[in-house]
Amino acid sequence: MLPDARSLLRRVYLREGDNEVDLIIQGFELSGWVVGENDRPIVAARVRLDDRWLNSTPTDGNGRFSIRDVASGVHELRVTHEDWIDSVAQKVRVDSNRDDLEIRLRRGAVIRGRIVGLPQADLAVLEITAQGEGFVRGRVVGDGYEIRGVAPGDWNVRAVVERGGRQVSATTRVSGHGQDVDLDLEFGSGWLVGGSVQHNDRGLANLVVGLTGGDANQAAITRTDYRGAFVFQDLPSGEWQLTIFGQTGGVLLRETLLDSDLDLGTIDIE
Repeated sequence: MLPDARSLLRRVYLREGDNEVDLIIQGFELSGWVVGENDRPIVAARVRLDDRWLNSTPTDGNGRFSIRDVASGVHELRVTHEDWIDSVAQKVRVDSNRDDLEIRLRRGAVIRGRIVGLPQADLAVLEITAQGEGFVRGRVVGDGYEIRGVAPGDWNVRAVVERGGRQVSATTRVSGHGQDVDLDLEFGSGWLVGGSVQHNDRGLANLVVGLTGGDANQAAITRTDYRGAFVFQDLPSGEWQLTIFGQTGGVLLRETLLDSDLDLGTIDIE
């Protein structure tokens, strides 16, 4: 599609023979600009109408945007950019063309740090997220990570190896707008045990799973997630017993000698 082209989607019912369908593009145009501190334009911000990706457009080199074929009524505008805090939805009444919209963003902070104790191969399948005043995804950069566009407040940073692997989390505080934070994420050196619990091919959520034993006479407890999956990590070598606790009591399922990471696969509960 050409940059200035306009489009229309219409559902039609086709009968046998020739069919005539009129496509009339109409509606209003919303235009404006996105700026940050000191009224500087923000380039490549994504402006969305009614939170629909199809009704979205990036800002140009002057921070300008334009959305065409907007129906009359009340709509919501939202702006996102990886280096800026997402805008609060702004209500816009449309009954004619508008060229007066201004959306201001506050610069977000960057949470970054080293990733310690993880093999290089796992970095390629590592998911980095931060949860606090919203939810922000990060990315691996070299042997570290960064999470951009973070608002002030308390945040829990989590790194998870894909498909239920090792994970680590840490908390931090962003003191103000654009005030970056250094936070290293360190994975433990022990072994990992994971698996899932199901009944009739359905994952069982919120079950208590326990491990007892070990050379250090330790015990560990966790719960299955919404898919029935569970994971233990940083376990010392030695003999361990796996027990799953249901409403009718505990069921001892397996004894194992742990000297490497162990995937128990799917455990069926009758």
